[in-house]
Amino acid sequence: MNTSSNPQGVGINYKQADYLKAQAKGWQLLNALKAKIQPGLTELEARKIYTELMKLFGIKKNWHPPKIRFGPNTTKSFSELSNEDYILKSNDICFIDLGAIIDGYESDNGQTFTVGNQIPESFEKIISDSQEIFKLTKNQFLKNNLNGPGLYAFAEQEAKNKGWNLVGEGANGHRVGDFPHHVFFKGNLRSFEPQLIPGLWILEIQLQSPDLKFGAFFEDVLI
Repeated sequence: MNTSSNPQGVGINYKQADYLKAQAKGWQLLNALKAKIQPGLTELEARKIYTELMKLFGIKKNWHPPKIRFGPNTTKSFSELSNEDYILKSNDICFIDLGAIIDGYESDNGQTFTVGNQIPESFEKIISDSQEIFKLTKNQFLKNNLNGPGLYAFAEQEAKNKGWNLVGEGANGHRVGDFPHHVFFKGNLRSFEPQLIPGLWILEIQLQSPDLKFGAFFEDVLI
């Protein structure tokens, strides 16, 4: 749904270089949290660690709530509730999806990783494939100027080719920019048909195993 006649608009003070700095700082925040994720934690405990890290980074607000998913919760879409009783196990899988407001910009960073030293090959494969599908799909944007529907049709076929389900709810990509981007556009990337302006869109790739026991997520800006 558009909320203006300029769905790829930005505020008068928006500078793409500043947005990219905010996005880079968001990755630093994610990596700092990733380093503190250990077996024995619940997702609630991990979110409390994130809140403390926000203070250390001088960040006061999120533009979307953090999603920290452990084990089988990694298959759930953005709006689905986790099993909050799940405790991260040794040799387990998890993902982090953060949306911090940094210097007035909407950072958005998501990545899947594992904890432990004896990781199942299936976990390693789905993580690698989520990042590979992201890269391949991003190349379709950079080289062939595919729009939102084209990008997600391509990603879905790549996921099938690799033996995974592409999550079709929640992980549909979206606008970003100076906060709040919603004054310009409230819809998702998957259904956005016009040619895309670089630096204003997040591509999200979320995969599920066919048995729905584990998943992987990766996102970053299209630029």
